Amino acid sequence: MKRMVWVAILAGAVFTNGPARAMSIGANGGISVLTPRENGDNLTTIAMPGGGGFFGLGFQPGLRLGSSSESGNDFYADLGIASAFASGSDITSFQGTANFQHTFSPTGTSPFVTVGVGGMLLGGDFESTNAVLGGGLGVCGRVSDGHGILRAEVRVDYIAEDTDGFIGGVAVGFKLGFDLIVK
Repeated sequence: MKRMVWVAILAGAVFTNGPARAMSIGANGGISVLTPRENGDNLTTIAMPGGGGFFGLGFQPGLRLGSSSESGNDFYADLGIASAFASGSDITSFQGTANFQHTFSPTGTSPFVTVGVGGMLLGGDFESTNAVLGGGLGVCGRVSDGHGILRAEVRVDYIAEDTDGFIGGVAVGFKLGFDLIVK
């Protein structure tokens, strides 16, 4: 029940249409490298658009829903889901993060900084839940008279260890994305 309350509060903060606020919908994709906390091989994923996480084909969510303002202080949710089925086995993963982004000049091309928190859920033949905390630096530019935004970002996410055997690690990625502004 507590999770649902936090989700409702977060959704209200992200998607509140205050003065000079616009909604946005977009897509992310790119490359990421997960380095495990302990010994182990790095896992490199390339996804366009991004996927759900873990072995669900990516460590970068593919769908971005946001609320932007003329001040450059934006809120958005990055969401991704992926499923795989083979020989009677299945795996489904979901990744979601709530993020704050500050764009230094909300008109034209500008650098930005972003931070976020969320989680990765894995279900199917085995289950796992991991917290995610991260941030990034990037550049964005408005296109089509301000109705769209192109983005490029370098992002680092810490994925926490869980009690089901996933040891966590650090995912470093390069993301490209586009947002459609819906006023």
